[in-house]
Amino acid sequence: MDDITVMKKAAVVPLSLFVACIVAGLPAVAASAADASTVQAKVAVPPWPFPMAGKSWLVYELHLANTGRSPVEVVRLDAVDAAVPGDALAHWEGKALADRIALPGASQASPVLPPGAARIVYLEVPLRAGPPPRAIAHVVCFRVANDATAVAGCETGGRSVLATQPLPVLAPPVRKGPWVAVYTVAAPRGHRRVISSGDGSTGIPQRFAIDWMLVGEKGGLYRGDEEKVANWYGYGRDVLAVASGTVVDAHDGMAESPVLENRKYPGLEASGNFVSLSLGDGLYAHYEHLKPGSIRVRRGEHVVVGQVIGSLGYTGNSTGPHLHLHVSTGAGPMSGDGVPYLVRDATVVGRYASLDDFGKGLPWSHDGAEPATTAGRRPAEGAVVEFPGAGR
Repeated sequence: MDDITVMKKAAVVPLSLFVACIVAGLPAVAASAADASTVQAKVAVPPWPFPMAGKSWLVYELHLANTGRSPVEVVRLDAVDAAVPGDALAHWEGKALADRIALPGASQASPVLPPGAARIVYLEVPLRAGPPPRAIAHVVCFRVANDATAVAGCETGGRSVLATQPLPVLAPPVRKGPWVAVYTVAAPRGHRRVISSGDGSTGIPQRFAIDWMLVGEKGGLYRGDEEKVANWYGYGRDVLAVASGTVVDAHDGMAESPVLENRKYPGLEASGNFVSLSLGDGLYAHYEHLKPGSIRVRRGEHVVVGQVIGSLGYTGNSTGPHLHLHVSTGAGPMSGDGVPYLVRDATVVGRYASLDDFGKGLPWSHDGAEPATTAGRRPAEGAVVEFPGAGR
């Protein structure tokens, strides 16, 4: 899926069920006894610390629900080390806060929560040098909405222990380059804003998805006529197994337009032709938008790292040929919750200053180059990467 301009159509959790799941068993954050306004906070999925661009980060969602009788407005939010609640790791207010607030299953919402309403706050927290905190908590500041005399109150809630499972380190999913890592954690219509229901679970499987797109040495995504899919540099390139493991699902046969036009596909069809590969430890890698007739593996087959499993294509919800790759706790592309992944043997040769420049086909900069590492790295947004290998 294209992180910038396309959202997969997925089943959305009913709001009443969403609120019930949030408030069950949680401590309340109350503005005052007089107005009986209560906001409850929860981190549904423990955040995974991961390295990116020289820092460690937490990227996660805070769920808020108003179980009181009055509408409330969230005016400030702090993320803190749960062991040192007075020391904020990050804080948001004003536009920075409003841009991160959404309704479940929607892209944007007001910071005002009517009685019974729920919101999701999409957060990115840079961690300080040294070991990460064991747990985080949140200071939520809010006031009764539409009341000029209301005074904001702040309370602490939304405590969550951080995930301690090692991050998956993947082998290169493609060869050579230059490839651009296209994603943005803060975009109001990015991968992580899509809540999916699959296999009886509800989550954000694409939370850490990267769209890998091949560019020219001076930028641009295609040669000649942009409208012809076959003219795109990445189209038809080999897609490789990022680990040795078992194929748990594979779908081929979805047709592909030869020109740059695509209708919107519902549900699992949004993934186009895909392969899902077990990584072990309850994690799965999902490759989407593969070329019709190119998938060389089948369900139940064991593959070895580096094996060609298909070709980059333009099927499903896609605005241009690219490889969508994400890792999640679900065995299907639309199930489970997404976790960050690292990629080994990736040489960062440059970057785009912004994804707007990338979208305009402007040249990329050689700034920010980093050597390859077998330990793996999470490419930053807009990083330009070279992988080893010969052939397509």
